[in-house]
Amino acid sequence: CDYNFMTGGFGSGSYTLEVQELQTAESIAGRAVDGRSGAPLSFVGVSLERCESGSCSFVAGGQSDSQGRFSFVNRVPGVPYPEPVEPPPSELPSYTLLTVGEYRVRIEPFQYEPYVGPIVSLGAGQALDLGDLPVQPVPLI
Repeated sequence: CDYNFMTGGFGSGSYTLEVQELQTAESIAGRAVDGRSGAPLSFVGVSLERCESGSCSFVAGGQSDSQGRFSFVNRVPGVPYPEPVEPPPSELPSYTLLTVGEYRVRIEPFQYEPYVGPIVSLGAGQALDLGDLPVQPVPLI
């Protein structure tokens, strides 16, 4: 019980609930490539981070497909969706809630330096393609 709401337990009160539509984007996609040769990095781990006030935190993880492509596609948990008419930008999409805001992609394949992308803004209904993201091989000593 909310003691203050009940005016110290000796009265009654009311709350006002305001409902706003959740602003969501469509997707974030890209392609992980070798920073030297430009060859696709197949089946590597990719993570999506949401950034607020200079701090970024994990939202979803996925994997690139055989051509290095990856995508994070908006899906509200618990809401049924029809099958897409067009295939997603990747053979292996990762589904997550993509609200409007700032995000960055992180790629950390074995024998490569971690790739931490720039922070990008994602608008309502936007499908953002980051293009080729060059991941640098670990230098051989």
